[in-house]
Amino acid sequence: MEIFFTANIVYEDIWGDAKKKNKMIKEYEKQLDQLVEFYSERVDLYPVGPILTHNIEAFGKQPVFSRDGYLRFFGAGHEMVMVDIDGKTYPCHRFSPWITGKPAPVGPINFQKEWRPEECNSCKLISICPTCAGFNWEINGDTGIRTRYHCDAFKIEFIASAKLEANRLSNIDKSNLKYLPVEDLRINKDKIYSIYSLIYEGLD
Repeated sequence: MEIFFTANIVYEDIWGDAKKKNKMIKEYEKQLDQLVEFYSERVDLYPVGPILTHNIEAFGKQPVFSRDGYLRFFGAGHEMVMVDIDGKTYPCHRFSPWITGKPAPVGPINFQKEWRPEECNSCKLISICPTCAGFNWEINGDTGIRTRYHCDAFKIEFIASAKLEANRLSNIDKSNLKYLPVEDLRINKDKIYSIYSLIYEGLD
């Protein structure tokens, strides 16, 4: 029986000063590289997501708007509800005074048309980079002003996902290639080239 699980970097500022953060990010990159090597050799296993399963095709694309025309990554404010022991409701637990230590916001939340700060709105990973409306509000007082503590970690997760996908595409069993339509072969080759270009050109 296969057991699937997920893992992700938290949004909070857990990193400490610049020197400590740099050390931790380098260690995280090292650990991700080991996972890439592990899953590259075991194509029958599903990689741990989302840290190694980020959508490579989303690079450089604009965020997808919800049906009602807003930008969202989580259901707070429109699909989720948290009810405390007194029966008071909140968009999610991250808006509860029990969590934040301050009053809950008044009025609709998570209804942004664009992301701020500008560094986020212009980032090539904005369409898949996660954010938490509750934490954005807690730290910045606005669900549409994103926290950026996880930026560096997310970027190396994306690169690791690209490396893994490139390795797996490169290691397609040659005996199976003759069974693939010509169009699939072209797409695979183009995808490998694009992924390697992404890895070596970087995200900055």
